[in-house]
Amino acid sequence: MAVLTNSVFLELSVAEEVTTTMPSRGRTTSYASIVFMTSIVWLAMHIVFLMFYVMFKDPSKHKFVELHMGSLSQKGIREYVLQGKMERRMQKKMDALMEEEEKYHRRVMNQTKASNFSRTFQSSNALDLHSENVVLKKDIRRISRRTRGLEFAQRTLLNDLTTALGKQPDGETPTTKTSSSKSHYTSTSKTTSTVNQENTSGRKLDGSTVKDKDLESPQDADTVPMHVVRSLDVTTMPRDPVAPGENGEGIIDDDIEKVEEAFKIASFNQHVSDQISIERSLPDVRAEGCNTSLVGDDLPSTSVVICFCEESWSTLLRTVHSVLNRSPPQLIKEIILVDDASSRDHLKKKLDDYMKRFPKVKIIHLPERAGLIRARLRGAALATGDVLTFLDSHVECGVGWLEPLLDRIRLNRRAVVCPSIDVIEMRTFRYSSSGHMTRGGFDWRMHFRWNTVPDYEVARRKTEKAPIRSPTMAGGLFSIHKMFFEELGQYDPGLEIWGGENLELSFKTWMCGGTLEILPCSRVGHIFRQSQPYRFPGGGLQTVQRNSLRVVQVWMDEIHRKAFYAVNPELKDMNISYGDVSARRQLRERLGCKSFQWYLDTVYKEMRVPDLTFQASGESFLYNWENHLRHEELCLVPYFPPPEEKRPAELHIDWCEGQDEKLIWKHTRKGQIIHVQTSLCLDVPRDKRRPILTDCTRKSRTQKWKFLKYFDKDGNEILENPR
Repeated sequence: MAVLTNSVFLELSVAEEVTTTMPSRGRTTSYASIVFMTSIVWLAMHIVFLMFYVMFKDPSKHKFVELHMGSLSQKGIREYVLQGKMERRMQKKMDALMEEEEKYHRRVMNQTKASNFSRTFQSSNALDLHSENVVLKKDIRRISRRTRGLEFAQRTLLNDLTTALGKQPDGETPTTKTSSSKSHYTSTSKTTSTVNQENTSGRKLDGSTVKDKDLESPQDADTVPMHVVRSLDVTTMPRDPVAPGENGEGIIDDDIEKVEEAFKIASFNQHVSDQISIERSLPDVRAEGCNTSLVGDDLPSTSVVICFCEESWSTLLRTVHSVLNRSPPQLIKEIILVDDASSRDHLKKKLDDYMKRFPKVKIIHLPERAGLIRARLRGAALATGDVLTFLDSHVECGVGWLEPLLDRIRLNRRAVVCPSIDVIEMRTFRYSSSGHMTRGGFDWRMHFRWNTVPDYEVARRKTEKAPIRSPTMAGGLFSIHKMFFEELGQYDPGLEIWGGENLELSFKTWMCGGTLEILPCSRVGHIFRQSQPYRFPGGGLQTVQRNSLRVVQVWMDEIHRKAFYAVNPELKDMNISYGDVSARRQLRERLGCKSFQWYLDTVYKEMRVPDLTFQASGESFLYNWENHLRHEELCLVPYFPPPEEKRPAELHIDWCEGQDEKLIWKHTRKGQIIHVQTSLCLDVPRDKRRPILTDCTRKSRTQKWKFLKYFDKDGNEILENPR
């Protein structure tokens, strides 16, 4: 810029010298000099303006920096250029509409003239005025719809312009604070004392009680301005479209030694993960119509809480970047990373230094191992957003993932919403969709299960993108209004490390006045690994069993607790202490929660309480009064190999669900066990490897079976089979 200014000054000086040294030719020569100098100044000014325009003509290059890392120099110029682009787009739409209206008026005038001419000279062939009137009315309605569409497009463009310029909904420009406070990166005694205030009473952290009116949705929730869900996907630097792992593709690595070592460290292929960009692109696997869905303009803000222990560098950074890159920045209040006493070097100072570039990211390093449950409680205690969004530390958020979650909570603040969890394959890191027809459940061993959406829920939903009501959630990824989380007593602080907290929150959400949904329009990929890269204090299995016992004692009723112990008889002899649950039972009573049977009858209709009485019992199987040969939640069923294999029918196991005839067996007084549907008998082959089904023979000794104990219908032990 300085060079241009000096050159202009030089040209002006030369021009003045020429004017003074040349022989005078009258006033005409003087006017020519003035015109010449004015042209030079005008040209120089335009060159300077064009330089700035070229420098900032593509503001998308700076979009991520402007949204998440503070403003750059010459921001006003970029805003002016960006606003000009938006206005030109709107003007083009307005011009198109005006042109269409002119065409419409010209056509109407031509038709009117033709009609007049026809009435004057060809009265016998007059136009059908009624039909013409119908056509004109259709044109008017079409123009009206286009006008309303243009108004909606104008509002959408203005929303985009506001977002691009970093404006808040009230028109104020947010101030970006670069925090250098040490308390954001290390846990202090003050922080520890604050987050240790476990909430078990259903009260707010300030001591006040959560009132129903605080959780009521706004009365005008259905009349607020709406906009199309944003599919943001910004990055800190341009992507390489052919880089490894782009678009969710997997990588097959033949270096067996490195792969095995990676699994030992992270319980997934860390070697492959390190080869993939931390800002890689993903396929859009949302349900049909999700990318054009409308959400409210007044969405609540959210605090994203991510807890980790011994997490790998690349997966943790990919998680954080996917949240920042694909979320509207005005909705992210903060991202709270809770380090659960990790020992790996890259999760200490290196992580702190890296995250300093993102003002919204805060890190808490816990001095001692707290476990996932209590680490989340500490993160929730520090959160300032309206909504709490919990994520695992090895996920990748898809485009448009956040707004559908927050919009459901805007409409119903007692809604707990989960994204549809897609699969990131732990060996190749290939991203694949989980579909739109699964929801959460559980079995009587208190294990979470994925189930197919039942027919009654399919009929209720109507469309593929509609929310799915789910009896339970996996627990790693969900959003909940902070006040509702506090009303429910948050997580049970008596639960240890990990396990059972997802079922506890699921049960009390439904039983205490809330809803639990999975949204096909919100997609988050998750690495499902077979083990954890950290240890459970006291043992993993015993920790999970203890947590399950605690949940059962609080949220199940007496008959359901008996069913749990019937399926898990070994727990009676283990003498596992689940601690004092009186405070949690008082919470359930104070909230007026419904019974567990109501939950099964209303929410999880396909789940049946196991029959606690049975006719006979053996070492592994029970023969109940429904005539099922049952082992816990599994039943014996026949399997018929293909005819070309020429093998007898075998026995398989399947879930004991429904009234399927294949589950029915008959145990006779002579000892035979007959499959009622096929009239085949349980038999033992010559090699005695596994039971088979063959034609019944009375004299066959291998078809006679006897259980260890027999019982009558009152549960009293008897000597023999009563049949």
